[in-house]
Amino acid sequence: MHTVQIQLEATSKDLYFLSDPELSQIIRTILTEIDSLAIINAHRSMLYLSMSTLEGILSNVLALNINKIKSPPFSYPKKRGGSLKDFEKLVLAEKIVLAKELGVIAPEFFDTFEKFKGFRNYMHPLAELEDKQPLDIGLGQIALGLMNHTISKLEKIRFIEEKIWKVISGIPVYNSSQRQIEFKLFRPLRTHSFLVTEDYAGNNTEVNFDLHIGDEAVFNFIFNYENEERFHMLRFETRNNEFGGVLHCEHKYAWRLIEEYNSKWDIKTTEPNKVSIRIDSNNLKLYLNGKEELSGKSIPCDNNKYVGFFNEVRDVYISNLSIATI
Repeated sequence: MHTVQIQLEATSKDLYFLSDPELSQIIRTILTEIDSLAIINAHRSMLYLSMSTLEGILSNVLALNINKIKSPPFSYPKKRGGSLKDFEKLVLAEKIVLAKELGVIAPEFFDTFEKFKGFRNYMHPLAELEDKQPLDIGLGQIALGLMNHTISKLEKIRFIEEKIWKVISGIPVYNSSQRQIEFKLFRPLRTHSFLVTEDYAGNNTEVNFDLHIGDEAVFNFIFNYENEERFHMLRFETRNNEFGGVLHCEHKYAWRLIEEYNSKWDIKTTEPNKVSIRIDSNNLKLYLNGKEELSGKSIPCDNNKYVGFFNEVRDVYISNLSIATI
């Protein structure tokens, strides 16, 4: 006799947008519990856990944008005296409003979120009795749907340095406590883990980061980004017989070195490389470990377009990323 095992999952577990690996692990455990609840139609428990998990996700996303949400035009809550409320004291209703303003919650679903925040209090039976709104399997499924929809929306977003980055491909993982972004291999795509700024063009900007790259690896800084088929990039190359420099992409997954910029840079593979890129008035300058590379060459740069990163060949990570206006 053969036993057939069927895996039934009711939840989406792509949580790479969360910046705290320990929180991600806790939430994945809860999502596995929700899978079991969905199978046995335990709608009350499914609703409570879905809404509580949703609050944990929103809290992490808002914390990554704390300075942004405390500034206009966001309606960050205030205390009676007029000072801003402590972030730890925000309630779910206030987090939902801020998440909508941040673009995490679509306006068309806002009223549903508002309605369901109250159902979480039904963990106390008297609250359900007083509201006279009985919970049923349909409400449990809607709460589950709100959580899954939010996770799906966030799957293609990373919040880094209070800017929104769009995931073009792969699994870039941001750890906020270590200020580190890992770019993982994602075969068979040539771009592997590919990130670009979503709400921020690279005009009059200085981008600084520490590049951690091993032997036989490739890392690219993207600029002049219009779409997946049109952009330029600076290539950091540690393969022995290959050149770094400036490349131009004219078709998806098809790029070429611009010959006049071909060069071999002294890239360290056993310790971090200090990288500084200045984009200023249609000109780009690159400094690697304090030395200006491509000196004297005019690099074609439209500073009103987006910037980003992707890896090739091996995993690569960067740390201490900062983006400042100059």
